[in-house]
Amino acid sequence: MPDRPTGAELLQAARETLLSELAAQLPAEQKYPALMVASAMGIAAREAEIGSAVLDVESDMFAQLYGEQSMTQAGTEGAEQLAALRARLADEIRCGKFDGEPGDRLRLMLLEWVCARLRVSNPKYLKAAGFGDE
Repeated sequence: MPDRPTGAELLQAARETLLSELAAQLPAEQKYPALMVASAMGIAAREAEIGSAVLDVESDMFAQLYGEQSMTQAGTEGAEQLAALRARLADEIRCGKFDGEPGDRLRLMLLEWVCARLRVSNPKYLKAAGFGDE
């Protein structure tokens, strides 16, 4: 059983305290920086909680596009590997590889990936756009 509270829960509790108790007591010129800190804390908490899901969606997308071996390219690891695959995909989009029907499938995959990223970075926007629960 994992220790409680988790890092994500601690960040969320600290964020709520900052917003509900501390921000109101700050001078006007310090409220915006406090809100930026609270926003960053919310993103960090969501990333700690569900950030791996974003990587899973992205990894699945590249595995579907390029095969499972794309995720185990020799000489690359982790972030470097994903950066290389993103660059490859961008080049192929620019060259027209995904024009027409192949692009339909890619658009759905990219939409799923963007929604996964927005669940971490900006779930309120995701809901306003009609794609989220938060």
